[in-house]
Amino acid sequence: MGSYATMSGTSMSTPQIAGITALIKAVRGKDLQALKLKNILSTTAQQVPTGSGQNDIQTTIHAGGGLVDAFCASYAKTVLSIDAIALHDLPNLKSQHSFTITNEGDQSYSFRTGHIPAITVNTFQPGSHRVSTTVEAVPGSPSAQVQVSPSTFTLAAKGSQTIQVTFTPPSGLSAERLPVYSGYVSLISDAECEHHTLPYYGIAGVMKNTKVLDAGPDTEDSKQQIPRLTDINRQPLAGPVTFDGSHGIVVRYRMAFGSPYMRADVISANATLVSESPSVASMQAMPDIGANFTLSKGSFMGVNLIGMIPTSNSTYAPRTVSTDTVVLPWTGTIIPPGETQAAVLIPSGYYKILIRALRVNGNPFVDADFDYWLSPVISVAGAALRQQPNPQSPNSQGSSRSPPAPLDNQPQLGPVNYPPTAAPAYYPSGLGSTYYPRAISRGRTF
Repeated sequence: MGSYATMSGTSMSTPQIAGITALIKAVRGKDLQALKLKNILSTTAQQVPTGSGQNDIQTTIHAGGGLVDAFCASYAKTVLSIDAIALHDLPNLKSQHSFTITNEGDQSYSFRTGHIPAITVNTFQPGSHRVSTTVEAVPGSPSAQVQVSPSTFTLAAKGSQTIQVTFTPPSGLSAERLPVYSGYVSLISDAECEHHTLPYYGIAGVMKNTKVLDAGPDTEDSKQQIPRLTDINRQPLAGPVTFDGSHGIVVRYRMAFGSPYMRADVISANATLVSESPSVASMQAMPDIGANFTLSKGSFMGVNLIGMIPTSNSTYAPRTVSTDTVVLPWTGTIIPPGETQAAVLIPSGYYKILIRALRVNGNPFVDADFDYWLSPVISVAGAALRQQPNPQSPNSQGSSRSPPAPLDNQPQLGPVNYPPTAAPAYYPSGLGSTYYPRAISRGRTF
């Protein structure tokens, strides 16, 4: 009792901000709009130092606007039109920004503008493709050059002023470690609470160069490497698969980085992937990837897709922590190209499963913008899967199917377990991130 500690967690911060919001609305009125409230909370906050007695300012991607100042958020008469500035990565850099400060009070205020740099941090440790779990400053923490105009101004009562800002990213950083630079645009007056700091952040690297599909030890069995396939009992496949309700396939994988779009498809066992022409890729327009986006393209790297595994279509999947493994069950149905919901049973035969994850800022119509993994051959010997009759599926009555004919140059049983010490075939795109909201395997549990 009688002590305090610094801790992190939405279970603590959410009720705290909710209580502060109630206080602010008690002063400013209950009709205060949410976006305006967000702007006020962010820009009236106090910067957070990297440690006790330290002069360096914590990165804005860790501290946000800073430590909330409930008093100034309630009583400040001047308000900014935005809460933060995102500069993006180097190829997509938006270097010029503008925003407005409005005086809702009855007296004028004089401001001087400036720049408060924060520490620069690397996303990855040297030689790693997994996001670092610690926030460590780059030695010397090179910061952006920031020009703010006007440098001084007087804001009349009920008046507004537009502020122009130009950013130049820092140089000399290791782009492959995806450095994040940040800081605050400051608007300072001598009046109490009439000062604002607007957080910004940018990436001194190329997001599309960052690998999104992970490859490493499985949490279920560290001797096995993911991505990989198992049966529904988490055992390596050792023979043909019969989809009869008690048998099936589970795809096990992990995300090293977030992805705007990913899915899993079934392709022919004999299919050979071929890179597309750069001139063809450059002609593809970038679509708007919304929550319900489904890629209509029926091929990938010159191979026709037989069908998509139901529920695998996913947008804006986050990265997976290294202690988790995502599992995607497959019960033998596919959604053929051109369909949206109608799933049919896959015929007996030999197949491979193709997992694709789009890199950040990638175009889903450009094959080279995906990371992908191709499974070993899977032999589907028959099925006794029962489902509601589907006029589009001749096998929807659940009748058993004949075993597949032998496949030239491929093992008939198609075991898909990997040698204990061998990594699976992993195909980074070389160019060019979402998460299957399925089950997550933590340690030994499903």
